[in-house]
Amino acid sequence: QSLIMHSTNGGINWDTIPSPVVTNFRDVCFMDSIGYAVGTHRTILKSTDYGFTWSVEENDSINFDWVNAVTMANPSVAYACTNSGAIYRTGIITSTKENFTKEESIHVFPNPCTDHLTIDFRETKNGTLKIFNNQGLQLKSIHLNANSFNIDLSGINSTLIYLCFISDDLQEHFTKKVIKVN
Repeated sequence: QSLIMHSTNGGINWDTIPSPVVTNFRDVCFMDSIGYAVGTHRTILKSTDYGFTWSVEENDSINFDWVNAVTMANPSVAYACTNSGAIYRTGIITSTKENFTKEESIHVFPNPCTDHLTIDFRETKNGTLKIFNNQGLQLKSIHLNANSFNIDLSGINSTLIYLCFISDDLQEHFTKKVIKVN
């Protein structure tokens, strides 16, 4: 059984909490007492008591191997990014692909890239861009507030990275796969 570690004193001491499933956890996110932990084997766990206990969130519609990252918009809305490029919203876990920003309104170039990448939108976007490697490790998180963004990737050694964007108003989302030549 997998374990979740929990600290109530700033990391000085840690308690072990058994997980209800066997998984390799990749990310955890909390807002107030509500939290989500995500990992391999289609796993999304939810806690409503500051992480002292965890339950499995419905996941029948998730059809991939890894949930790479989770972010919360408020205590009742969270989004999870997967290794297949899908973004799922908590509650009833259903894909939000129909709400993705239209592909023709986003340009990510060059792809493949070296140390610099540009994202162009047709209009100003406000939101968070998270960059993950192909193993689901978050490498960067950047708040965007413009219609064009230049991203420095010089410290990233991964050859395959994923860009996951969620707008501040939660209306637009996209995931892009980028090849990085080192």
